[in-house]
Amino acid sequence: MPEIKHEDYAAWLNIFKKGYTAYGLKENLGYCREPHESLTSNKFKSAIWTWNIYYKYLNLSFIKSSYYFMHYILNSINKHIL
Repeated sequence: MPEIKHEDYAAWLNIFKKGYTAYGLKENLGYCREPHESLTSNKFKSAIWTWNIYYKYLNLSFIKSSYYFMHYILNSINKHIL
């Protein structure tokens, strides 16, 4: 695991970057609590860290980072609508 915030997300992106494929499950395999002051509960801070992972940690170009970040935002909006 990289020693950065959102280390689990960054680790998964590194795995996918190597060409591995992942499949989603429709059942919950576990639950976690989100303290009110956690990074996950603060959507603005979470978005900033996600951008930093794309642009700084993975060294993606500004265009690619923007593309993936827009997908991140749209998926987040879609998740809260449903």
